Formats: sequence, C-alpha cells, structure tokens
Amino acid sequence: MRAVAGDGLFTADTSEPNWSKAHNILMQPFGNRAMQSYHPSMLDIAEQLVKKWERLNADEEIDVVHDMTALTLDTIGLCGFDYRFNSFYRRDYHPFVESLVRSLETIMMIRGLPLENLWMQKRRKDARRRRRLHEQDGRRDRRRAARSNADAAEGKKDMLGAMMTGVDRATGEQLDDVNIRYQINTFLIAGHETTSGLLSCTIYALLKHPDVLKKAYEEVDRVLGARHQCTSRPISRSRSSPTSRRS
Repeated sequence: MRAVAGDGLFTADTSEPNWSKAHNILMQPFGNRAMQSYHPSMLDIAEQLVKKWERLNADEEIDVVHDMTALTLDTIGLCGFDYRFNSFYRRDYHPFVESLVRSLETIMMIRGLPLENLWMQKRRKDARRRRRLHEQDGRRDRRRAARSNADAAEGKKDMLGAMMTGVDRATGEQLDDVNIRYQINTFLIAGHETTSGLLSCTIYALLKHPDVLKKAYEEVDRVLGARHQCTSRPISRSRSSPTSRRS
C-alpha cells in the first residue's frame, strides 16, 4: 500500500516524523463534535443513493456492492474534503476514484505465493506499468482536488482543513503537500472498503432474514420519526448474492 498511500497514517512506520505529526494534527476532526457535524453530509449522500434506487423500474437489478462503494467514497469525499465525486450522477466512477481503485487492483495483482513467480512475471511487469500510469493519473487528480479546496479549507473543521492549516504542537510544523495527498489516499482507501463491504454483507444478511429486516424498518421509523418513514415497498430477496432487486 505504500505505493499509493506513502507515509500516510496507516502505512507510515511509527518512527517516521509524518506519522506523529499527522496523528496530532488530525485528532480534532475525529472528535465527537466534529463527527456530529458530518451528519448532514452523510445524510446528503445517503439520500442520493435512495433516490437512485427509487427511480429504478421494478424489474431492474441493483448492484449493491458497486453502490455501497460509491456511497462510502462519496461520503468520505464530502465529509472529509468537501469534495463531491457525484458517483450517483454518473455512469462510471469519478476519474480520481477510478484511478485509485485500479491502483489497488494492480497492487493486488503483483502479490502472490513464491511459486506463482514462474508464470506471473509478464503479468507483474504489466501490472507495474499500469500502476505507474495510474499513480501519475492519481497524482494529477489529487492536485486538482486539493487545489479546488484550498480556498475553502480556511475555517473548515474537516480533515482537509485540518491538514492544510493545522500545526503540530510538538514540532510547530505543518504537513507538506505530498503528505496531504498521501493522507487523502489513506482515508479514501481505509475508510471506504471495509465500510462498503460491511454494508453489502449486511443487506445480504437482512434479505436472508426477513424477520430481522422487518425489525430494522421498525427501528428506523421509531428513531427517525414519521418524516423519514419509508414510503416505498421494502426490498425483497431475489437471489443468493449481494445484488438484489426492488420488489
């Protein structure tokens, strides 16, 4: 992961200066008050997903895994960096997201057991070449994203604002531009994949257990109130995979 995330928080050694520096600077945007401030943005993205599903015809399939990936990436982009990938308004992923996802895929391709080296050499070379190209694309897109948020970061208490304006009290230093780009990659990678996988598997499990699904609907209505009650018919299981149909 160092190829994509460099010395970001999850891939840096604890002895590296940028680990403690980023850790100290990013404590505030991960506090309880900051987390509460992200809720409107989280709701914004969640409503985009629901509207997309509501507008589908009854016989159209929903790629749950794809949509959960889009949901988590868009949520991190908006909450953390005040940047909209707008995944639910485009056919494919945002170019930056596409570059990031492909970089991760090529990294996984060049991993393997020792015996695989006998027949994977050519694929590894191709994967490295593709990874370099995607890294270049990713760097270019990261620069554009960071530049577009530079002015807006002033006064904001999200992760990007903290990284661009925060000062480490221990050293009196700020994060440099390269490390900020690594941190952006870090949070997008570490934040989206586990959450999207959890959401996809949760939906699959709920469809397998309609009695639990019914309780989930009831809890949502009870906690969020009548204004947020589901007006469409509940989802039903169509086949034994995480991809489901609307009923």
